[in-house]
Amino acid sequence: MSSTDRKKMTTKLDDIGLNKLCSLIQARKTIIPFAKNSFSCSLLNADQNVVYVDLADYSDVEEYCVEDRTLSVQCGIKVKQLQEFLASKKQWLPVTYAAEQTSLLDLILTGDAGLFETVFGGLRRHILGLTFMLANGDMAKSGGKVVKNVSGYDLTRFLIGSYGHFAIPIKANLRVYALPQKTLSILVEGNDFRDLLTLAKDILYSGLSIAYLDIVDRKLLDEVVILKKLSIESRFVLALQIYGNQNTVEEGAVKLINLLSQKKLAYLEIAEQGKLLQYLASLNTQMPKRHQFIVQKNEIIDLVLNIEECLRFSQESELSVFPFVYRPSSNRWRYYLNSQTEKNMVLDLLTEYGKKRLIPLTVAYGDENNIRLVSKLGHDIENGDKAMSVIKRRLKNALDPDNLFNPFVKL
Repeated sequence: MSSTDRKKMTTKLDDIGLNKLCSLIQARKTIIPFAKNSFSCSLLNADQNVVYVDLADYSDVEEYCVEDRTLSVQCGIKVKQLQEFLASKKQWLPVTYAAEQTSLLDLILTGDAGLFETVFGGLRRHILGLTFMLANGDMAKSGGKVVKNVSGYDLTRFLIGSYGHFAIPIKANLRVYALPQKTLSILVEGNDFRDLLTLAKDILYSGLSIAYLDIVDRKLLDEVVILKKLSIESRFVLALQIYGNQNTVEEGAVKLINLLSQKKLAYLEIAEQGKLLQYLASLNTQMPKRHQFIVQKNEIIDLVLNIEECLRFSQESELSVFPFVYRPSSNRWRYYLNSQTEKNMVLDLLTEYGKKRLIPLTVAYGDENNIRLVSKLGHDIENGDKAMSVIKRRLKNALDPDNLFNPFVKL
């Protein structure tokens, strides 16, 4: 491999970007590995021993192999900066983010890759390995640097989406992809959620090169200027993007429009694709919205529903009245609520639904005491996932016995 194919920047792990973190560990401080305006709750604000650390000064690309499409990068780097760096080589990391200040560390800790997980998969697919700091200040590694070295189940998967509960990711080995030559974004209108869900299934199995596909409650789109052409009567919108080379997108557009014509569904082709993606990204993130589109929803509940269960679930009028986004490819349903009162109401309704259907529903949300709380509601909740809970407790005891790293999560 020629020297032009591989770029290296030697940065030692004890550089200034990590000095603060190491000193905080030595001082036995409770560490929240986010910027303070990213995640906050009343209990954290009142506790003087809690310190927020975002690794903003630890943000270099250490090694980049263009030919292999892999790179090693420090986790404090801003996602926008990383994408600009990769774009110079016509490559990208298929993730979305709502704010310019969103870092790679933010994505890893929340496990939220955004809209593009439909076709490219989530962060567990993109991250080949991690270097992370333990609560005693030591460094450890998991995974590898190249795709062929990654096999089995390792600590990397536990750390992604862990909110820094076990250890703090310092450096990531990433798999990147060729930048699409062309994209086409389309919105499909519908009053019947089931019609759009059936359409989503057909699209996912059609062979089209789909970058993202979400069904969005119309109430979440009313503030977006570029969507004013949508019918006022439509209750739901299916948002999707086709990607690839010129021929792939053009042929895919013809196939998709024929499908929509057969189903007699109205659609709108979006010229300002970047603005649409920016807004949808703001709906699909748990980080603050620091741009022109402000989503006035301050409480989020995530749950997992497969498409078949989703059809039943959507027919419950009490549960359908609250704004939501559903992603059929990953079975993720996300509520956007205006208050703690609404959130408690939805949690009660979910519990009743699970009991009636004799199923446990896995939900995740934040409350006044926890940045992230994962629990089961409904039927047979005492016997679910006991083995995984034991593994997580043992891992926490092994990596962070003094509970210094983000104890305000219950995974």
